[in-house]
Amino acid sequence: MKEDPATNVDRAVLAMLPKLGLVPVEVALLNWPYDSLNLILFSEGAAAFEELTLSHAVDQLKVQTPDAWPNLFRQVRFLSAVDLSKPTVSAVKSRRRWRASSRNWICSWSPRCVMKC
Repeated sequence: MKEDPATNVDRAVLAMLPKLGLVPVEVALLNWPYDSLNLILFSEGAAAFEELTLSHAVDQLKVQTPDAWPNLFRQVRFLSAVDLSKPTVSAVKSRRRWRASSRNWICSWSPRCVMKC
């Protein structure tokens, strides 16, 4: 929390937790190839916001940097089904393994899990 990408807001929230009676606990993320999930995340996001993209309503969103959601939605539309099929199957399998593993991991250190354990 002392370096980027943490912000002053992040640090202020962390400092507030003990005042609320909460004890922050540092945890390390599992060593997973998280980038391999990007293809499925971007394609599912683009599908969910297809109407927004096709109607050009995404043009009205404030952030239009190359890696902003509106541009990712536009870019994914250029992938063919052939481009998506094999990587998507692999990504779905990875996501299933990651979800099962992360659920166990989260429940191992969190007394109150957000995910149902």
